[in-house]
Amino acid sequence: MFIIVITVILMVCYIGYRYFYLAPENAGNMSEKNSIWHDFMGFWKRLALGQKLWQFLKSSFVMLRHQRLLALGMLIVLVSIAVTLALGGRHWLERPRATEIEYSAKARLAFVDENLVPPPPLPPSIFLGSDRPSLESADRDWSKLQPAFRQTLLTLLARLSARGYEFVLLEGYRSPERQESLAAQGAHITQARAYESRHQYGMAADLAPIRNGVLLFNFEDAWAKTAYLEFGREAGLMGLVWGGGWKLQDYGHIELR
Repeated sequence: MFIIVITVILMVCYIGYRYFYLAPENAGNMSEKNSIWHDFMGFWKRLALGQKLWQFLKSSFVMLRHQRLLALGMLIVLVSIAVTLALGGRHWLERPRATEIEYSAKARLAFVDENLVPPPPLPPSIFLGSDRPSLESADRDWSKLQPAFRQTLLTLLARLSARGYEFVLLEGYRSPERQESLAAQGAHITQARAYESRHQYGMAADLAPIRNGVLLFNFEDAWAKTAYLEFGREAGLMGLVWGGGWKLQDYGHIELR
C-alpha cells in the first residue's frame, strides 16, 4: 500500500509540473488566437489548483503518518464483513406469541378447501438402524401440528403422490427437551435451541421419500434427489419454507412462516 501511495504522489507531482509550470512558459510562443490559454491558466487559477494539490499531498502524508489507525479501520471493516458472511445462513427465530400463532393458523385454514385425513404414523421399527438421531422415538402425531399447517402439508403430500413421489412424516411436533438434546449433538444436527425451532409450535415437519417400503435419506440417490427437489419446489409454491435452501441444508424440512 505504501508503494501505491508513493506512486500516486509522484504522478500528481509530474502532472502539476507538466501542466502548471511548463505549459504557461510555453504559452508565450503560441499564436494570438490561442491567447485564451493565458486566461485559463492565469495566476489565481494556478494558485487555486496548486492549493488543492497541496491539500491532497498533506492528506496523503497524514494517512502515511497514521498507518496503524488506517490499518485498524480496515481490519474492523473486514472483520464485520466476515462475521456477516459467517452468520448469513443462521436462522434466528423469535418466539411468537400464542395469539399470533392462533391468528395465523385460522387465517390460513380459511383458505383450505379440503379437510384431508392424515395417514397413520409409521411404526418405530422402520427407523431402527437409520443414521438419523432417535427417529424411532420422534413424535409423528399429526394432531399436534397447527391445523392450517397440517392441511397444507397433507395437500402437498397428495400433489407429490399423484406424481409418483410418496413422502412420509418423520417428525412433527418436537418437545423443547428433545430440541435441546439434538442441539447438544452439534451444529451439524441443528443450530436451533429450545423454542428457536418451529417444531415446538407445531409449525414445522421433517419428511422423507419412501420407495418399496424403504426410507431414502441419501440425497446422492438420483430418484431421491429428484423427489426432494420436487418436494422443495412444491412447498415453495404453497407458501412454505423449505430447509433445502438454507446454508445448513435440511432437504426434508419444511415450516410455516
